[in-house]
Amino acid sequence: MTRWLGLERVDFLMVKLDAGNTGKAGSRVLAGAFKLLLRDRPVLLVRIGGWPGIDRGSLVHGLTNTLGYRMYRWSAGDWRHTVAVTEDCCTYLFRAEPTRFLRE
Repeated sequence: MTRWLGLERVDFLMVKLDAGNTGKAGSRVLAGAFKLLLRDRPVLLVRIGGWPGIDRGSLVHGLTNTLGYRMYRWSAGDWRHTVAVTEDCCTYLFRAEPTRFLRE
């Protein structure tokens, strides 16, 4: 999509992972964006709703441990660091830590 739109860099990506086909499509978007996540390190705003058949822990682990993102949730008027998806929150912000990966 970045080539089609002629984008040199992506700084922000919003993904909605919900029940039904949207959740499956959302997980494919993140998997397909792997190189982009490594190259541009965009901020991700991820809405995780009822997401049957997908392990939320794997998503968080992949973004935080594998790709070096930090996870935040909105609480008391500010984004606060968190480590897990909870039932009382469905929108999370992921910010890239300084990368340990080589840029292409």
